[in-house]
Amino acid sequence: MRRRILYLQYANPALYPPVVQSSRILADRGWEALFLGVRMPGTADVGMPPHPRISMRLMPGPEGRRGAAAYLRFAMWSAAWAVRWRPRWIYVSDPPAAPVGLLMGAVPGVRLVYHEHDAPADEGPHPARWTTRVVLAGRRRLARRASMRVLPNARRVERFTRECGEGDRRCTPTACVWNCPRRDEAISTAPGPRGEPLVLHYHGSLNRFRLPLALLDGMALMPGRVKLQVVGYETIGHPGFAGQLTERARTLNIGAHVTVLPPVPRHELLAIAAGADVGISVVSGTARDPNLLNLTGASNKAFDYLACGLALIVSDTPEWRQLYVDPGYALACAPDRPEQIAAALRWFDTHREETRAMGQRGRRRIIDEWNYETQFEPVARVLESGRARAG
Repeated sequence: MRRRILYLQYANPALYPPVVQSSRILADRGWEALFLGVRMPGTADVGMPPHPRISMRLMPGPEGRRGAAAYLRFAMWSAAWAVRWRPRWIYVSDPPAAPVGLLMGAVPGVRLVYHEHDAPADEGPHPARWTTRVVLAGRRRLARRASMRVLPNARRVERFTRECGEGDRRCTPTACVWNCPRRDEAISTAPGPRGEPLVLHYHGSLNRFRLPLALLDGMALMPGRVKLQVVGYETIGHPGFAGQLTERARTLNIGAHVTVLPPVPRHELLAIAAGADVGISVVSGTARDPNLLNLTGASNKAFDYLACGLALIVSDTPEWRQLYVDPGYALACAPDRPEQIAAALRWFDTHREETRAMGQRGRRRIIDEWNYETQFEPVARVLESGRARAG
């Protein structure tokens, strides 16, 4: 059987850097990769970076009451592709795709990997309500059957193991793989020229937990000194947030200093980020979602910003401080406290050389250690060994 891997996700896989990174690493090692997913609203222009051994096909996404029917079509369409394309591995990368992955895993000779970016939650591109139990049951069964499980945070690994078990036949290996950029992205994305005013950058899903509106209140305390550029997409749980962001900026009389751009392909995204000074990687203190409470290592944003040579603003918690502040890459603040945000921005604005040095130290850490080539290697070894199970 040829070295083929089929990635399966009930979303647009191009929006998830870890699967983009892993497919690129495998393709450079001679694998063929095929992505199957669904086209979500507002993300039509986001595709995979071109590579001769990587392709992607998307079905229309769920819409209202047609969500259940769309999910069943996706399952049948994906299974047909598995039979036709005959992959060696199927790489399932979100809970809604788990039941479909189990179905596809029935093809003789096919092995399964389950990579969970986020545990099931109320928001996100989930199928219709009637399938919720099917999705959760499929997740548990896939977790036990998979030849390897991949999660991006140590606490999430612990929770996942409690919920889904260790796996069949002794213990299925579980890898904690941080959501880092590739080494070559940090090498090729040189920081752009910096000037006035201070430029903040945020990219990813748009919601009040990851991009608190208090950030704009902090900017308003430094009128004319700070700009914010946002590149992202709204999620099902937070429709209209981009409009709320721009309206709040207008009300604070900083509308001219806030720019919201639609999602773009990853190489363009990093080029935009490289022209900024500081990257925003915080979580509001009002968040209760366990995925948001366990983001260190799981948040690709912070690593992406460092790869582009940006200093960071992070949440003032022990985990974020230990990972980013203590090594000298970031300042911490309470992201719901405008005066603390303003204090951090004021320091960055008046210490430009130190700010640039923070970003350069972080960029070197990405090149040396915090890169997906290093993080993904334990998974790649299992894939290339062809083992159904390790241990």
